[in-house]
Amino acid sequence: MQKLAQGLLCGKYSEKLLAEKVVTDEMTEEDKQKIMSTDYFYQDGVRPALFKSLVGKGHAEFQTGQ
Repeated sequence: MQKLAQGLLCGKYSEKLLAEKVVTDEMTEEDKQKIMSTDYFYQDGVRPALFKSLVGKGHAEFQTGQ
């Protein structure tokens, strides 16, 4: 768990990323204006495979896919 905490605290996995704005023809004009006037952010976070590789690095029980 210390490896996970260090990975999260380093800032690499907790950066806010600007989301791509997608406008479709099915949206109302009001929805389109709302999307275009607002910045949406997201975070990649830590995926389960990344968690396994981070925590299990060098550990025999995590080296297999079982």
